[in-house]
Amino acid sequence: MSKAAELAEFGSGISSGPNAVEGLAKSWCHFNGTAGSVSFEDSFNKSSITDVATGRFTTAFTNNMGNAHYAETPSSSYLSGIWDQTNMISSSCQIFTADSPSGALSDREPTVSVTIGDLA
Repeated sequence: MSKAAELAEFGSGISSGPNAVEGLAKSWCHFNGTAGSVSFEDSFNKSSITDVATGRFTTAFTNNMGNAHYAETPSSSYLSGIWDQTNMISSSCQIFTADSPSGALSDREPTVSVTIGDLA
């Protein structure tokens, strides 16, 4: 089967485009958390990034998630994670980056994050 035929078959049951498929990333971003003015180096479905404090960043979605029960998977050159479940809302998510092994919050480069869940 050709690649075009595979894609057509894959998409045949999708009612509102590829973003409706379960398991596909609904957003992702790549940024340099050590820059003086933090901004995305590249992203998909992320409208902005805010440097909250050392090692803490909030990324906002262009198209909101359906609820706050999505999977956000941040990763940096050392430790990273979701700051707090209360900071995962349908319009944004706050993540952290830290040094290893101390765990002290630290701005890291590169930092990436992927979101999987349902769009609003």
